[in-house]
Amino acid sequence: MQPEEASKEINRWVSKATNGLIASILPEGSVHPGIAMVLANAIYFKGKWFHPFDKEDTKKKRFYCLDGSRVRVPFMCSGKWQFVVEHDGFKLLKLTYRMQSDDDTSSPDRIYRSRWDDYDVDECHYEKSNNERLTNPDERPRLSMCVFLPDDRKGLPSLVDKMSSSTSFLQDHLPTRRLPVTKFRLPKFKFSLSSKMNDVLRDMGLRAAFDEHKADLSDMLEDDGGMFVENVFHEAVIEVNEEGTEAAASTVCTTVKKCAAPTPVDFMIDHGLRDCSFR
Repeated sequence: MQPEEASKEINRWVSKATNGLIASILPEGSVHPGIAMVLANAIYFKGKWFHPFDKEDTKKKRFYCLDGSRVRVPFMCSGKWQFVVEHDGFKLLKLTYRMQSDDDTSSPDRIYRSRWDDYDVDECHYEKSNNERLTNPDERPRLSMCVFLPDDRKGLPSLVDKMSSSTSFLQDHLPTRRLPVTKFRLPKFKFSLSSKMNDVLRDMGLRAAFDEHKADLSDMLEDDGGMFVENVFHEAVIEVNEEGTEAAASTVCTTVKKCAAPTPVDFMIDHGLRDCSFR
C-alpha cells in the first residue's frame, strides 16, 4: 500500500470508530515512504443524562473566561437535586448517565456490556449480593461526568495542579449524595482539540522515544528494527447539551527506522551547459 493510500485508510478507520466526530487525524504528508509503523487508537462515547435538561429552560447568560473577557453562552438550568459537594477552594458536580440496566427490570444491578464483548473491560465489584435488587437508581453502577468549579474565577490552573497531585484525588472528593441547589446552571458547549503532541510529551519527560540514538521500543515489539517515534497526533471532540454528551478522541503515532533509506533524488543534466558537443 502506498503512503497516501495508507494515510487515507487510517483516517477512514478513525472516522468510522468515532462515528464521524473525527473525520481526519493524519495531516497530508505525515505518512511517507520512510514510515516503518503507524499505531492508532480511537474511542467514542455517547450517553444520555439520567435527568435530561429541559430545552425551554436553556437561557443565554454571561460566562467569564480565564483571560478576563466575558461572553454570552447558552446555560442549561435545572431545579432538581444534584450530586454536588463543596471542598476547600472548589465545588464538584457529578452528572450521571442513563444505563441500559435502568430499563432492564430482570437484572437492575448489571452493566450492559454486549456492545463491548470484543474489549477487555474490568468488572465492577460491589458488596451487595447478586440476589439483592438495587431498587434505588442512585445505587446502581453507572457512568458519570464530573465537573470541577473553582471558587476563584481565575483559579482553574491551580485547581488542575491540585488534581494532578494525587492519583486518588477524584475518588477522594466525589459527592456521595444529592443536595438541593438554589441556582444551577451548566454551559451548553461543543469544542475540539487537534494537536501534534511531540513537544508536550517531551516536556513531560518522554524524550528518548523521539531520539534516534536513544529510542528503545524492544519492550513493545519482538523486533523493533531500530525504530524511533517521529510524530504523535491527537484529536478530541466533546459536545454537551440538554440530552447528554457525545465525545470522541484519537491518537496516532508514527515511527521511522533509525537507518532509514535516504530519500531518492532526481539528477538529470538537461540544462545549463555551454559550448558542449553532444554525440
